[in-house]
Order: sequence, then structure tokens, then C-alpha cells
Amino acid sequence: MEKPAGRMPDHEFRKLGENTDCYIRAEFAGKLKKEFPTMVDVPDDTKLYVVTDASGDAIFVTDSEDGALGLATSKGYRVWRPN
Repeated sequence: MEKPAGRMPDHEFRKLGENTDCYIRAEFAGKLKKEFPTMVDVPDDTKLYVVTDASGDAIFVTDSEDGALGLATSKGYRVWRPN
């Protein structure tokens, strides 16, 4: 799988959501606990990585960026990095 780098071209941005496009964003656990109330045992200042679909809905959360990228890739997602 090709790992996209740099700014996403406009023509690619318009295609988001058509297939299995996703992106990874870093968030602190304290902010994510509102969205995922089952994360009660994770300290608020823990950095987590959220893989989201094109509309911004979370697909899964992990504690490592490499883990997020690996899991997304293994499930057939094309991962974009937001700028």
C-alpha cells in the first residue's frame, strides 16, 4: 500500500468516503472520554490515536500511531494525514 505524504490534493479530498479512506488524529484521553465513556481507566493526559472515516466518525482508538496505521492498513483502509 502506498503511504500518502504531504497535503492531500483537492481531487482526492473530494473522493473521501467513496471507498475505505480514513485518517488518523491524535487526541488526549480526557477529550475522548466524552465520546467513549468506557475509557474510565485511562488517565486524561494520555495521548491516543483515533482512526476516523471521512465523515470524522471514529472507527477505532489505539495508544500508538504505528498501531493505528498498522491496524487501518490491515483492514484495507487507505490512510491520509490531515494537514
